[in-house]
Amino acid sequence: MPPVRPLPSPGVSSPLSLENVIDFNGGLNTTANRFDLKPNETPDCNNVDIDRRGGIIRRAAATTSNDASTTIVGKPFILGLGTSSETLYFANRYFTSLTHTGSSIALNLESSTWASVGTVIYAFGLRLGTAAASYNQNVSYRSTGFSLNTWTGVGRFQDSFAAPSGAHSPDARTACSHLGYAFCGYTVEYASGIVGSTAVATINYNRIRWSHPGDGGSWRTDDYIDIGHSNDPIVSVISAGDHLLILKNSSTWALYGYDADTFNLVNISNLVGSSGPYATCRAPTGAVYFFDAGKGLCVYQSGQVRLLSEKITSLFPAYTPPVATGYESAFSYGQYDTVAVGYSTETERVWVSIPDATSRALSVPTNASSLVYDPATGAWTKNDIKSRAYFLWRGKLHGVWLDKTFYAEDKTATRDTYLGTNDHIDGYWVSRWYVAGQPVVDKRWTKPEFVLTANQVGTFTVTVYKDYDPITTAKTISIATTNPLSSTTDYDEVFRTQVIGTAKAVAIKFAGPTVEHVLWRLDGFTLKYKVKAVRS
Repeated sequence: MPPVRPLPSPGVSSPLSLENVIDFNGGLNTTANRFDLKPNETPDCNNVDIDRRGGIIRRAAATTSNDASTTIVGKPFILGLGTSSETLYFANRYFTSLTHTGSSIALNLESSTWASVGTVIYAFGLRLGTAAASYNQNVSYRSTGFSLNTWTGVGRFQDSFAAPSGAHSPDARTACSHLGYAFCGYTVEYASGIVGSTAVATINYNRIRWSHPGDGGSWRTDDYIDIGHSNDPIVSVISAGDHLLILKNSSTWALYGYDADTFNLVNISNLVGSSGPYATCRAPTGAVYFFDAGKGLCVYQSGQVRLLSEKITSLFPAYTPPVATGYESAFSYGQYDTVAVGYSTETERVWVSIPDATSRALSVPTNASSLVYDPATGAWTKNDIKSRAYFLWRGKLHGVWLDKTFYAEDKTATRDTYLGTNDHIDGYWVSRWYVAGQPVVDKRWTKPEFVLTANQVGTFTVTVYKDYDPITTAKTISIATTNPLSSTTDYDEVFRTQVIGTAKAVAIKFAGPTVEHVLWRLDGFTLKYKVKAVRS
């Protein structure tokens, strides 16, 4: 809160004072009372980004990248593998049988539509296999279902390093490469000699396995560790430099060492874990971001876990305990199992796609919005982009929604297209209460001025609220841009607006055009006021 200014004597007019607002880097804070927010925080914003150097920018558009094939239309996907040629493989989240035939795997080479792969590619993300020989690229694989038709029968274990036959790998929900090994977690194992759909599966919710060194298709019988309780299932295994990070539903573990004789398991936390198979990503910085159903976004780095969501916990729907796990519902962690976490290398932000507060139907995408976290400033923003998974493609953040994949940060587009239509992007930012250090003293608020840039003519709206009433509109001010930003110029306009009037406190909502598709930026504004004489 700014310092208290001296009150004028009765009958004496006060000088004109200024409230300059040029720092917005505090971002969203929905947990504090609006009266107690820091000067650079906001209680509400949508579809805006915050420049680290100051300024509010209408967010970039989400534009359709590629369509799905008819065999996978309407299905949510999750990234299975990124090869050196940047081909992407996706695994269908809902299925009854997924084998190496490719019936539920899709690939895309950027310009073409999604299509099922051929029979020579194993279902990466579900099986490691050896066909693509790419498990050794330090990428995390994801699977969200089980196959009944793989890794069964005599010879599945290759206990001899001398002459392994290869082409065998566990059924598992998650896998990655680490220090020359293939690791997998949450395995499904079968009785020896039983093959096909009649197999009786043993689901090892808390088991990790590792392959022969340098051979993801060969695995020994006893190369496994059961970690913690079986009612706390493994969600992700991720290579984290010199150790393997194991994220369970409600705990976090690390595996140090370089072979079966030296592997050493360390419990990092029994308080936080990952809410589901979409909710983990590793940034190029080495930091691992994951969403915990009770605590929100967390980051693991240098052997420690930090919580990042304290300011915005009220935006998360109330936590519902996990449903009973089993063969058909092994991925049902309450309504948080659809949370998706991704990292943008372009803007160095973490994206968190969250479900709406009411629906828990797992067969229908329910995520309603995305929250964006800036690790450099600790600021959060919010937008209405929907996604069920995130992935990096040629260094750019993409998302998956229904049968579409989309580029999440297209700065050249003026509108969203990933929902199949040209959708307008309605962006706004709301201020804290401005009281000039005197919360109960009347002030005469004169004509506020705004500094902003737009790429074309548009009408902006400033809604004014007074005296701690954040609902009732006290005044509406319109701003029409006249000198749009061109390809060769980059300049701001200063807009002097209307008198606000008398109030003890004021707050504003600055909103971009609701009709014109405008790229815009608010660099700052100034509120002008005179403190009124105090009478007993």
